[in-house]
Amino acid sequence: MNKDSRQIFGKRKAWSNWSAPLKIAGLYALVAGLWILLSDRVMLWFYVSVEQLTRYQTVKGCLFVAATAAMLAWLVRRNMLALQAEVDSCQLSRERFRALVETIPHGIQECDTQGIITFTNAGYDQIFGFAPGEALGTAIWGKELSAESSQELQQYLAKLVEKQPAPTPFVTRNDTTDGREIDVQVDWAYLRDDRGRLVGFASVITDITERMKAQEAILASDRLKSELITTAAHEFRTPLTTILGFSELLLDDHDFSRAEQKEYLGIIYKKSEGLTDMLGNLLDLSRVEAGLPMPMTFSPCAVSAVVDDVALSLKILATRHRVEVALTDAETLVQIDRRKIGQVLENLLSNGVKYSQSGSLILLTGARVGAAYRLEVVDQGIGMSADQLAHVFERFYRVDHSDSSPSGFGIGMAIVKHFVEAHGKEVRIESETGKGTTVSFDLPLAAHPG
Repeated sequence: MNKDSRQIFGKRKAWSNWSAPLKIAGLYALVAGLWILLSDRVMLWFYVSVEQLTRYQTVKGCLFVAATAAMLAWLVRRNMLALQAEVDSCQLSRERFRALVETIPHGIQECDTQGIITFTNAGYDQIFGFAPGEALGTAIWGKELSAESSQELQQYLAKLVEKQPAPTPFVTRNDTTDGREIDVQVDWAYLRDDRGRLVGFASVITDITERMKAQEAILASDRLKSELITTAAHEFRTPLTTILGFSELLLDDHDFSRAEQKEYLGIIYKKSEGLTDMLGNLLDLSRVEAGLPMPMTFSPCAVSAVVDDVALSLKILATRHRVEVALTDAETLVQIDRRKIGQVLENLLSNGVKYSQSGSLILLTGARVGAAYRLEVVDQGIGMSADQLAHVFERFYRVDHSDSSPSGFGIGMAIVKHFVEAHGKEVRIESETGKGTTVSFDLPLAAHPG
C-alpha cells in the first residue's frame, strides 16, 4: 500500500467512525425540535392561564431533560459495552500472541533505529543467557565478539536506516552471558508506523550452533575421506610397485643366483608385510569409527613375552638403528590382550624408526610403577612441537607432510591410543622439536592366584 492509498483509507476510516454518531444526533435534533414546537401548541389547547402554561412548561422541560439524560445514558452504556468487547477481543489476541511468542523455539527481538533493544521473548533470553527483561535498553551489538564486529554492525544498521534495502537473512557469531560462543541466523524485517515511517527492526533469531558443528563435521569427514583415498593411493602404490617389479624380474627367468632370488623374495615379503600391517590398521580404525566393539582377549602374560613377540621387528629395526631393550622385573605378570599390546609396541617402534636418522638410538624400557607396569619407547628423531602434539592422536594426522616423509596413513597413534585405553590406561607423550620423542603407557598387573 503506497502513501496516497494509506491517506485515502485513513480518511474513509475516520468518516466511518463519525457516521453513526451523526445519524443519532440528527434524529435526536429532529425529535427535540418537534417536541419543542408542538408541545407548546398542544398545551395552549387545554390551558389559557399564563401561570399554568409556565408551570407545565417547566414540567415539560424536566421531562425533556430526563429523556435526554436517559438517551445519553443508553448511548454511553452501548458505547462502553462495545468498547469492552473490543478490549476483551484485544486482550484475547494479546494473550494468544504472547503465548505464541513465548513458546516458539526461536528468539524474537525488536529494536529501534538506534539499535536499542525494546522487546525480547523468552526464547531470545534463553539463547543468549539473559534474565527476563535484562536485555531491554541494551544495544544489539553488545553481544559481538570484538570491537571491530560491533563497529561493523553499527555501520550496517546505519546503512539500513538510510537506504532501507530488501531484508536479507544473515549468520553471525555472538557471545552469551555465560561465556559461550554461539552461531545464530538472523531473519529480520522493518517496523513502520501508520504513516509508513521507519521506527525500528524486528528479528527472528535461531541458534544454529549445533547445525554448524554438524556441517563442519560432515566437511571434516569428507576431507578425511579424500585424504584417506589420496594417502592410500600413495602408500599402496610404492610397495605394490616394488612387489610387481621384483615379481616380474623373477618370472622372466633371468639367471639369478640363489642369493639374489632370496634377496628379491625377501623384499617382496617385507613390502607385502607392510601392506598387511597398513590394512590391519585401517580395519581396526574402521571398527573404532563405526562404534563397533574391538574384540579384546585379556589374560595373564609376562612382560618379557610381549617383548619377545616383537623380537622380529626389533631385529629388522636393528639393521639400520641402534635398538636397545632395558626391562626390570621382566617376568612381571600383566593382565592384557597380548596381540593388541604387541601391535602397540610395533607401532611405537615403527614411528621411532620412521622419524629418526639411520644409526640413531631407539630405546625400549620397562619398569614396575606402583600397581602397573610402565613401558616406554624413546627415540632421538625429529620430535614434535606443542601444536603437533595436540593433534598427534587424530586419525590421518602426520607430523611430516613433505614429499620425503615416511610412509603411512597417520592412523598408528590413533590405534595405539584406543588399544591402551581399552586396558583402562592412557598414553603419555613428551617431545621437543629436533630432540626426539618419548612415548609411555602403563599395563595393569595381573591378580596373583589365591
